[in-house]
Amino acid sequence: MTRAIARRLSASLIVAIAVTALVPAAPTRADDPVETEVVELAADVDGSRDFPLSMPASHVAVHWPDERDAAVTLALSTDGRTFGAPLPVEIDEVGAERGDGRTYGQLVVADGAVAVRVAADRPLPNLKVLGLDTTRDAVGAWGLGATASASVQPSVIPRAAWGADESLRFDAGSQEIWEREYFPIQKLVVHHTAMGDGDPDPAATVRAIYYYHAITQKWGDIGYNFLVDAAGRVYEGRFSRDYGGASPSGDDLGGRGVVAGHARAYNAGSVGVAMLGTFDTRAPTSAARQSLIRLLSWATAHHRLDPRGRGEYVNPISGDRLVTPTIAGHRDYNPTACPGATLYAQLPAIRDAVAASLVERVAGADRYGTAAAVSATGFSPGVSTVFVATGTNFPDALAGGPAAARLGAPILLTRPDSVPEATGVEIARLAPRRIVVLGGPGAVSDAVLKHLATLAPGGASRLAGADRYSTAAAISAATFTSGVPAAFVATGTNFPDALAGGPVAGALGAPILLTQPSALPAATRVELLRLAPQRIYVLGGPGAVSDGVLGALHAMAPGGATRVAGADRYATAASIIAFFFGQTPHWAYVAVGTNFPDALAGSAPAGMRRAPILLVHGTGVPPPIADQLNRLRPSRVLILGGTGVIPESVVTQVRRAMGLP
Repeated sequence: MTRAIARRLSASLIVAIAVTALVPAAPTRADDPVETEVVELAADVDGSRDFPLSMPASHVAVHWPDERDAAVTLALSTDGRTFGAPLPVEIDEVGAERGDGRTYGQLVVADGAVAVRVAADRPLPNLKVLGLDTTRDAVGAWGLGATASASVQPSVIPRAAWGADESLRFDAGSQEIWEREYFPIQKLVVHHTAMGDGDPDPAATVRAIYYYHAITQKWGDIGYNFLVDAAGRVYEGRFSRDYGGASPSGDDLGGRGVVAGHARAYNAGSVGVAMLGTFDTRAPTSAARQSLIRLLSWATAHHRLDPRGRGEYVNPISGDRLVTPTIAGHRDYNPTACPGATLYAQLPAIRDAVAASLVERVAGADRYGTAAAVSATGFSPGVSTVFVATGTNFPDALAGGPAAARLGAPILLTRPDSVPEATGVEIARLAPRRIVVLGGPGAVSDAVLKHLATLAPGGASRLAGADRYSTAAAISAATFTSGVPAAFVATGTNFPDALAGGPVAGALGAPILLTQPSALPAATRVELLRLAPQRIYVLGGPGAVSDGVLGALHAMAPGGATRVAGADRYATAASIIAFFFGQTPHWAYVAVGTNFPDALAGSAPAGMRRAPILLVHGTGVPPPIADQLNRLRPSRVLILGGTGVIPESVVTQVRRAMGLP
């Protein structure tokens, strides 16, 4: 594998999971589209008029010619005789952009209504009542974004999962009605849908909005890019592309956002996020607010926006210009009350929360608690495997990072003779099928192994050798098959180089093996012969791995051996990042370079997320690491360890290097 191929592979892997959110999963099966049942009635209204529907409706709406200032109310009946209290009809914000001479009222949740009573303060000819039934049988639990770490993009429910009928986007000739366009994103716009409280079926409401926008208003698709319900679930809105199972991000492969229809004259280059509900006098639920913050946090980082910024928006199609905040309300663009007075008043605090979430600390009371906390940010219950290593020394666990990443498994830490409470609690949450202990009885006692065996139905097994070199070889042999694209070799006498290289090895599906500085151990040589890698990467300078060992390794792979190193552990970590991360990763981890436990715990999720680990010291960010942070400016940075390990002053330097406030 050439260096260019390695760069491309690394970059493509980074992009492939950039938006995958590790939160309780939304339905992942390709659900059948929900066919909307529709009834539309038209009549003149002079005073009040009842409209009997031919079916129970889940949602209703009214629209009429011109007369936007008309005061219109509707009342619903589930038996056709008695009607509820009149509800004022709000103007649909997307329909207001239609410009077709009709005034579109907002959708209302009808909850099985079979009749609608419409009243108006003036005669309205050709008023139409639209009744929709977008319900279907439940398909199981949806993912609740509110339970996730603030650093994680909410799992976006794709259109197929909420039942979008994609045929609505096409005309009789199978042509897309609303041709997609893509532009770099400049602004994020918050909306509310101005619908009632207590929605019993938010997915049905999303389908109703889709039909109302696509068919009734003749847009050809839904007008919002994303929608958020009261439980914190985030729905994909305007169709952008097929994401191949990844969480929808609303953009093309180049990161440009699809043009939606949510803010008249300012749609190109903006993202519209609609909160389901009305927020004139009440605030969104905590779950909805937290999901909004996470979605905006991801979007600002993904599109390189300052969440607290304010600047000029330039419409790339029309040239229209307007100075607005990066995160704004719809009323900042158009004459509307949207997103409601209460939600709009919360936007300054939301901007602050978004800015704060871009760099997040993950820590516990000690190294064992930190490892458990790192696991919790990256892994959901039901993992197949959990790796457990000693928290008191590094050699046995160095090879575990790439193996854990390959198997989708966290690495937790234990004391040699007892399982820390934090580790036990996290294993219970993860409910793994099996546990694998890294290292011999001197590192993790048989008593601990026996206890761990009771915590998984498949028990616990040990991967170990006579020494650190054979243990690394045993871990590799148990995880990787012959013909790997690459193998990484680092010194076994210290930890920084192997830990910095672990995520890259995990991303490339490659093991890490250990060597003595001046001699290649027999166990390492035998395992390399079995692996038959295409290329070998040596991590660290000649003081860590001699030129003699480099020469021996060069002869063991068709592509030879390449050294990736710097003047010290920090410069080596920076060189690894510069060599393998040619494009911006969406995740990055920061760990102290003077101790191993936190970086070790982070190596598995970092490898899975194709994210680098950047090493800092306890008093600051070394210049080579600061340069890489400035170059890459990752979307999310997780600081591993408490303030006793990485002080807030160092976190401030990390933020400054990334150009964040």
